[in-house]
This record gives sequence, C-alpha cells and structure tokens, in this order.
Amino acid sequence: MFEDQPERALETCPSAETEADDPSHLQVTLKSHQKHALAWLSWREAQKNPCGGILVDKTRLGYIQTMISLVLLKKQEAHKESENPCTLVICPASNMDQWAKEVERFCEPGQLKVYLYRGTNREISPEKLAKYDMVFASYNQVRSDLKPLLKDDKGVKALKDDEASTGSKNQPAFLRESWDRIILDEAHNIKNHIRQTAITICQLKATARWAVTGYPIQNNTMELFSLIRFLRCTPFDEYQVWKRQVENAGSTKLATLRILVKSLVLQRTKSSSGNPIASLPKKKKKKKKKMKKEIHSICLSSEERNIYDQLVKQYRRTPYNLVNQLRLGQCCGHLSLLKELPDQESCETDGIKLGPGSGQVKPKTNLYQHSFLSAKIKFLIYGLKKIRAAGPADRPIKTVLVSKSTKMLDVVASHLKKAKFKYWSIRGDIPPKKRFKAMRKFNNPGGREIMLLSMKARGRGLKLIRDNHIVFLDMHWNPVVEDQACDWIYRPGQTRSVHKFVCSNTIEEKVLQRQTEKRQLANDVLRGSKSKKMKLR
Repeated sequence: MFEDQPERALETCPSAETEADDPSHLQVTLKSHQKHALAWLSWREAQKNPCGGILVDKTRLGYIQTMISLVLLKKQEAHKESENPCTLVICPASNMDQWAKEVERFCEPGQLKVYLYRGTNREISPEKLAKYDMVFASYNQVRSDLKPLLKDDKGVKALKDDEASTGSKNQPAFLRESWDRIILDEAHNIKNHIRQTAITICQLKATARWAVTGYPIQNNTMELFSLIRFLRCTPFDEYQVWKRQVENAGSTKLATLRILVKSLVLQRTKSSSGNPIASLPKKKKKKKKKMKKEIHSICLSSEERNIYDQLVKQYRRTPYNLVNQLRLGQCCGHLSLLKELPDQESCETDGIKLGPGSGQVKPKTNLYQHSFLSAKIKFLIYGLKKIRAAGPADRPIKTVLVSKSTKMLDVVASHLKKAKFKYWSIRGDIPPKKRFKAMRKFNNPGGREIMLLSMKARGRGLKLIRDNHIVFLDMHWNPVVEDQACDWIYRPGQTRSVHKFVCSNTIEEKVLQRQTEKRQLANDVLRGSKSKKMKLR
C-alpha cells in the first residue's frame, strides 16, 4: 500500500534540528533555517514516489538561495560520478533575472552555468540546453511552446501520444530533454489542474520535481492535487483516486492526508515553533510594537444604501451571475464605478448567489460622478488627514492604498488632489521603468506621502523600505492575492497598521467571511487535519 511507503520514509526524515553543511564554492554562509531545508531537500531527493516535494516558504526566507544550494550540492555529488545534471526552473517572467542574479551573487564564478530561455533567438537544441547547469523559463513560455501539441480527450486536455513519446524529433526542447530536476517557483501558478499551464508542465520529464510556493492552497484542496500530480506521487496523481481517498474522504481516511502532507511538505513561516527562523543581526533588545491589523466597519450613506438595496433586489430575481457580485462590490467603493465595464482580472469571485443582470446604472445625478464623496472615500480622507497631522511636514508618515480595481484608484486619485495630497502610482498599465522611479521616490524620507497600488501590480526588484501604513480599499475573494500584496509591502520590524475597509451589511462582509474560511482550510490541510470546509463551492 502507498500509505506504508511514505510512513516508512518518515523514519529517516531529518529532525527539526538537523542542518546540512554548506556546499563548497558558496560565497555566503547559509542561515540555520536554510541549512535545515537543504537537509530536508536532500532527503526528499533520495526518496521515490515521488523524488522531490513541496517547499512552502513565505516571503523573505531566502528560498531561491536554498534551491540554488541544492543544485550546487547535487552537481558536486554528480561530478564524482562524471554526470552533467541540468535543472529547469520555471517561474514568472519577472522572476527570471532575479534567479540569475542570485546565482551570480551566491556562487563562486563559473560554478553554475545558467541560461535564460526567452526571446525569438532562444536556444531550442536540447543537447545544447543540457550543457547548462540551470535553465530558466517562464510559465507562459513553456505553455506557449507545448500548446500546439495539446489535444482534447473527453473534455480533458493531454499531450498527443506521438508527441509525448520519448525521443520524438517533433518535440519542443522542454519535452525532448529529461531534466535532472524541475523547480516550479510560485508553483501556485498551476493550481488549476485542468488549465493548459498545469497540463503542459506536468508532462515534462525529470528525475526530481519541486514545487515552491508560499500558498499551496488558496481556494480548495484540488489545488493541492495539482501539485501532487506534478510531483507524480502515485496513485494520488490520479484524479479519481484523489477524489475518493482525500477530497471525499471520511474520518477513517484522514491518515492518508496527514501522511502525504507530513512526508511531502516542508512549511516555514517567519516564525516556526515560536522561534524566528530568518535570523537578523542581534541588536539591543527593545520592546517592539507588533504590526496591527485593523478592520474598519463603514456605514453606507442613505443614498448609497438605497441604490445598493435596489441592486440586491434586482439580482435576486434573476439567475446567478458573477458580474453581479462585482457590481455590489463597486457600489461599496464608489457609485461612479457602476458606469464602467468590469476589469477582466477583477471578475475573479466566488459563489454567493444573488442573481445576474448587467447591473449597470444610468447616471442621473452627481452620485455617479467622480466628484461624489462616497462613505468609503470620506472615511479614507479623514484617516489620511489624521496620519498627516501625526508626523512632521518634512518627513511625512507614508501610506500605501491598495485596490483590486484601477478604476477605484482613479476615483481615489481625484479626491486626493482635492484634499492636497500628493501621490505616486504603481499599476499594471505603468511601464516598469516608471514603476521603479515611483518606488525610489516614495522610499525617500520626504516627498509624496501616498502610494496608489494595484493589488496585482507587483514584481521582483520593487521593494518598499519604509514603515508604511497599508490600506486595503476593497477585498479579493482569494485572500492569497491580498496576502501577497501585504507581504510585498510589509517590512521586517513593521509597526504601522494594516487597515481593511469593510462596508457593513454588504457583500464585503461575506467576502471577509469567505476569506477566513479559505485561510482556515489551508491551515487545516497543511496540518494534515480534516477541515470543516474541505469544499467551499
């Protein structure tokens, strides 16, 4: 039985105190938590079914350096056997340069030969790619290269049999090469097992497979199945087996989930077992205030409440539609948003059934103009004025305003101008160079005190270095999207508050409740326990 195999493997699992030695030719010394991770990674690569696992590292724990150390260590071991292993790292396009820079900074010159697989002149010969120690490619590039080989099989897509066979000359380089290991950076990019990205990446051949993510479960346990399928952990990489043994399992089947998680997942946060694992240089001990997370309940004005209630009545008379939920959320932010068509990325929502209809409202009064002072913006301006008054004029206290909607940021910007607040913006439609400039200027002690940030407009190399207030103007059905934005903004030693605006007796309270349920689900599964909400849909 499979259940016996990982249980036996756990007998040799490194203890929490076990630390590996630093590989040769490192230019830095690994931290304690990285040495323990390296010991665990090496142990997992010595196992079968699967060879590899899931590393759940939160932001700023140095997971890139940890994985580079594994590659360097295994290369040195392979050198003794005259092998030439090659590792494929699949990551978001914005992360590729960061990986390459970390190799250069972390290893002695010439120790790891790297190649960035991108551009029209990219190398397509698997024989030449195999000469590199590490090849970096984006999720989009891998999907694009393999997409022409997909076929439909009873509604489920898989690679064509003739193309999936070993040695086919028609295969792209990714398929023709049998990699020593594959590392998925931000592996939650394959969370949906029926999407092309997940299907194509799971077809790649490798001896060892690693999924690295801070968020292995965001919405439901099927997202963990997608990672298990990538790892080729038989028999649980089969959909029907997973549904029977895990997804629909009763209390008698919980041991399977516990063993899977315990044997395949190494989870670390900024604090493990009560002890910080990302150690900082010792300083004189001072009592530090913990970062506060505050939820502010806001009452809609009588005009806003009347319109909101009318929309709810309209939607309940008609079939379910995701756009309706978006409209109700827009109504909580500013009524002018009801005139606009929804942003594509803002439509990711969840199943609270209210009913559809376009939900568009024809503007008849200034309620639907940017100049209208909604309850949420009124509360925001009042709070910003209090923050401004609490700091010196030449070194203002900085605040980051986060929204999932660029339309909402436009409305906020118009009211900031009226209130004499100066601001910078970072959003998807702003070129990267201008984003870096805005970030650099915002990090200066003086100058503009507000940053307008689109919730998904983040990228490596953009770093906030000041202790800032963080304000979420609206919420996302997927709490991980907010967590990622908060992790990106949050700095070690942060004492300023994280504020979340929630309009009372509206859909925003239901979103907040759903976020809590999803976070609880992820925590329960990673602890290997059955959640009360194994299925949220």
